[in-house]
Amino acid sequence: MTVALEPGDLAPDFLLPNLEGKLARFYDRFSGNAVVLYFCASNGGAEGEMELRGLAERRDQFDAAEGRVVVVTQDSHEANAAFISRLGLDLDLFSDPVGAITNGYCGAPAEAWPGDGNRASIFVLDPNQRIAAAFHGGTQHAQGALDGLMDLRRRLAPGPDPRPAPILVLPN
Repeated sequence: MTVALEPGDLAPDFLLPNLEGKLARFYDRFSGNAVVLYFCASNGGAEGEMELRGLAERRDQFDAAEGRVVVVTQDSHEANAAFISRLGLDLDLFSDPVGAITNGYCGAPAEAWPGDGNRASIFVLDPNQRIAAAFHGGTQHAQGALDGLMDLRRRLAPGPDPRPAPILVLPN
């Protein structure tokens, strides 16, 4: 069993099918952006649907925080496309039917994830694709992801330099 990625780790790049079934490279699409990367075993079921609706409903808030939402499920790209179409959601979804990427990020097969049965993990990535925050199991992932993204933005915001300005002393 591998160990779940933690804050400070570089998020591994991956190549997975998108909603259209075309292979897409994560770094090519999202490098340079803050990203909320949500892993779930399946988009099916009431819990998965609720979480994905929560992410989609907060899309304006994620956009305002300059963050992209990316979802990786172990469903096929056809199942993901049908799900998105049926619910009218606007999310970037990738399919990881074998679970290799999910296991690499989350540290265990989806069926062994901790939590209350929701079996989901979420990572907030900075624009350099380093993990800024990670949440495993539980519920309320959409709000936790948004809070993690807002915290990242506060930490990255330019502010006054707390160091004193250098002083140049010239001899007489």
